[in-house]
Amino acid sequence: KMRKWHFLERDRFMALTTRATVIVESDEDGGAVKQAGYALSAGRRVFVMASEKRLGRLLARDGAEKAASGNEILDFMEKPYGARLPFD
Repeated sequence: KMRKWHFLERDRFMALTTRATVIVESDEDGGAVKQAGYALSAGRRVFVMASEKRLGRLLARDGAEKAASGNEILDFMEKPYGARLPFD
């Protein structure tokens, strides 16, 4: 049987095993935001799509980056691990 904490463990696992977390849409207390918090705490990159204006501002305070398009994220993924792209 699924328990609420299973989702938190899943969010943490995904944040720690990926190069970046991409937030396309989420409530302020949604699982994607929790995953972003885990990722930022671990020094991983977090991208928030530009359409998520309020959420983007909230996560930017913790280090998330705004992505205007999926191409920006794809460009990052093509770089060697750890490389940073110059975003505006």
